[in-house]
Amino acid sequence: MKACFVPLLIAVINVLPEPVYSYIGKNFGDLAQTEPVNDFATLNGGISLSVDSWSFRPQLSINVTNIRDQTAPIGGGSRDLPTGEVQSIYIFNGPRTVNARLSIEF
Repeated sequence: MKACFVPLLIAVINVLPEPVYSYIGKNFGDLAQTEPVNDFATLNGGISLSVDSWSFRPQLSINVTNIRDQTAPIGGGSRDLPTGEVQSIYIFNGPRTVNARLSIEF
């Protein structure tokens, strides 16, 4: 009977958590500081898994932006139109976004 050897994939998986809390204070949407924009906060997070002992050093990263899925104006303002109406335009932060990345080195 022949001896059969199966190589074992023994590796240490590196785990790197990445929590990020961002707070933007009250500001203005125009240079004249006449259009106030409220403050807001976002919670972002991610995790990276990598195996340095394997060839090609694979790494898997999963990130979530705006975990609480709260939108708030981050800029903008209003202007008077020639018709006498007031037009307000505000820019909002992005909604919850999930992305994944798989990378290898060679």
